[in-house]
Amino acid sequence: MYEYTTYLSEISEYDKPNLEETEKFLLYRIMNTYESSARRIASHLNVKRLTSQHKSQIPIMKRLQEYHFIKEIQQSSLFRDSKYYKLTTFGLFYIFSNTLNYSPQLLTDHRDSSILKALLYQYLQPNTIRQSTGRFYAIITQYLNDCCRITSNGLYKFKLLNNIEVGLVQLEYELRREAKVLGTKLTIMYNESNLLAGNPDITDENKRFLLYEQESTMKTILSKDGKFLEFLDSIYKEFSETFSGF
Repeated sequence: MYEYTTYLSEISEYDKPNLEETEKFLLYRIMNTYESSARRIASHLNVKRLTSQHKSQIPIMKRLQEYHFIKEIQQSSLFRDSKYYKLTTFGLFYIFSNTLNYSPQLLTDHRDSSILKALLYQYLQPNTIRQSTGRFYAIITQYLNDCCRITSNGLYKFKLLNNIEVGLVQLEYELRREAKVLGTKLTIMYNESNLLAGNPDITDENKRFLLYEQESTMKTILSKDGKFLEFLDSIYKEFSETFSGF
């Protein structure tokens, strides 16, 4: 399994800033822009060509860089002297901690980031996330939010105790436990009887059938996800070993 070491090492330096509304707006705008998960702005060499709106965004971009929420990347472009910005581990951590509303494409575009390698993609394949139903994806976004909360609370506690190395070991244990809860929850949710009983508040039979069809398709996608099946197998083996003596 992928180790949490890189993610926890990076995020141990995270110091949540109190973002202004303009900074939040631009961060979420970057989040929702899918040109290699980046937003293009012209460089200072072309500042005279910028609109007043773009000019006002330059200092905000610089502040987000100072917070290490975004980083400049090189992209080939028709626009000379253009700059591109991509979300970093800190930027993703802030988003996952503060909102549940973002597209699956954000997760697939950043599948190589340490935070998503550790929390998500050692257990699920990108294609599974890409084909998420609303019900499945709501569980994923809540899971990422919970993981970030656990990470943030744990780092704060162990920094106070001046025992960060022990804290990182404890955090890895807690995050793996949270992942096992996710795996178990998905297994229970996609049990056939639970699929049939899902969404009791919907009385329209056509809508109930449509939702059942969608979630049945999601179950099929999960059943073909090798990482997820391997993860479930590890959970089952650990459970069997724990209770073998009873």
